[in-house]
Amino acid sequence: MKKKDLCLIWDATPRLGDLFALVARYVQLDDSQRTARTEQRLIHLAFLKKTMSAEHVVSEVNQGLQNRRKRISDVKAGSEDGCLVNLKANGIIATTLGNEALHWMISI
Repeated sequence: MKKKDLCLIWDATPRLGDLFALVARYVQLDDSQRTARTEQRLIHLAFLKKTMSAEHVVSEVNQGLQNRRKRISDVKAGSEDGCLVNLKANGIIATTLGNEALHWMISI
């Protein structure tokens, strides 16, 4: 995932003691064969002790990126379901972390 523009996809189950998964998706180019393929990697998995808030989602996203030596500026798109916690987290990431160029895709 070195030098890649990423799309982040995340979700957690809405129950107490749930899991949070963060997946990075990117395009792998092979210039010699003029091909491209979509790659995705699970970059962060957290076992949660309580239901997540928007701030907790942002913290887990940051931790997942830092563990892979990535920054929020490497993220060009995000995708998650449209629950209120995720929508609030999107706003925090876009404004507080300084990546207003982020494009969000809401899965229904």
